[in-house]
This record gives sequence, C-alpha cells and structure tokens, in this order.
Amino acid sequence: PRLAISHYLSSFYHPPAGTDVWQWTSKLGGYIAGQEVSLAGLSTVHLVQERTAQGYAADYYYFIKGEQLFQISILHSADQKDPLLYEKFLNSFRFFK
Repeated sequence: PRLAISHYLSSFYHPPAGTDVWQWTSKLGGYIAGQEVSLAGLSTVHLVQERTAQGYAADYYYFIKGEQLFQISILHSADQKDPLLYEKFLNSFRFFK
C-alpha cells in the first residue's frame, strides 16, 4: 500500500476552532462512508474510494487537531489490501504537546 499523511495551506484544511470533522468533510463528494474510527482520541471521518478503471481503491481518514485538518490516505496499490496492517498503522498515532 501507499500511505500518506497530508495537510495543506488551503482554507479547507484550516477549519475554525471547534469545527465538527463530520460536518466539515461532508463537503467532499464521491466517496462512501467507512467505519467509525478514532485516531489518538480524535473523532475521525473514514471515506472509501472504490476501484475505478482509472485508479486503485483507497481509504481516506480525516481528523482535526487544533485548527488543522489532516488527511491520511491509504492507496491499495496493485489492488492489494491489508486491513491488519492499516489498523496497526492507524492505532499507532499519538499526539504530544
């Protein structure tokens, strides 16, 4: 798989303090809602992109820390999926002050 953690400078990735991640990411279209998940104690939106003729399937996880929206993307390269590996990776997140 290809794993990436991203945050961007655009206003979409800088929601106001106290923003609900579910409400904020509802603006994203074309995805299927995934399982409810929490990363490091933060409410996290899981969105699934199904396989298309142009691209592999992927899982996207969005969470807000402070006033920064983060995206974790997991691309299922070569149509390989390893849910146990993804779970270990996602469960390893911790935030330090």
